[in-house]
Amino acid sequence: MSEFLSFLEKDMKKNAQHIKSVPTTLWAEVKELTDGVEIDLDAPLTD
Repeated sequence: MSEFLSFLEKDMKKNAQHIKSVPTTLWAEVKELTDGVEIDLDAPLTD
């Protein structure tokens, strides 16, 4: 996981001009799809 995050970090720094905001309509769809889903933000991540 850390290797992938490092790759993303480097790519975002190198190609910052490609970063765009997420459209409001997509956020609405995500909210609808995840409505009622509960997660534990303190739970450890697994590989």
